[in-house]
Amino acid sequence: MKYSLVFYILFCIALGLGGAMKLVRMDRILAAFVFFVLAILIFVFFGLRWFANAGSDMTSWPPVVNTCPDYLSAYTTGSGKNAVTSCVDMVGVSKNGSLAKFPEVRQDGSPPSDLKYYFPMNIDPAAKLSDSPQKLCSYTIQSGLSWEGLVNGISCTGQAAGGGGPSNSSGGNCPSA
Repeated sequence: MKYSLVFYILFCIALGLGGAMKLVRMDRILAAFVFFVLAILIFVFFGLRWFANAGSDMTSWPPVVNTCPDYLSAYTTGSGKNAVTSCVDMVGVSKNGSLAKFPEVRQDGSPPSDLKYYFPMNIDPAAKLSDSPQKLCSYTIQSGLSWEGLVNGISCTGQAAGGGGPSNSSGGNCPSA
């Protein structure tokens, strides 16, 4: 816990009760009650503004890019050292059909071996994407998908576009009016 938060809480208690007690001694009971209620509201408001994110360590934006494109699910085949994680389309969201909808569980329980069911990507053992944003953008567009933070469904955005902002399919920045 941060000491500044503890100091703020003690300060608010002292100021709220001190002001209310001063008004009570002056025989202004209603004013003391109103002061105390308003002081609590003001202290809570500023306390939330100043200390709401005291425990978070958000150092970069966006905080994380999803492991799989939008509406795809992570799917692991194999086990142990032979485990391979990939993304599969359980819903059928591919616009051009190049990524087929993943079939229901087969009778023998084994996953399909046809690559048309698996989104091509590389995930390292720490479960982080190891492909470059440009490669992932290319894979996503070819599969007819969108991926928040990388592809808007038509063109690359952000780092995948080679810059910090959105781009259009012609490779330039936003069109001029």
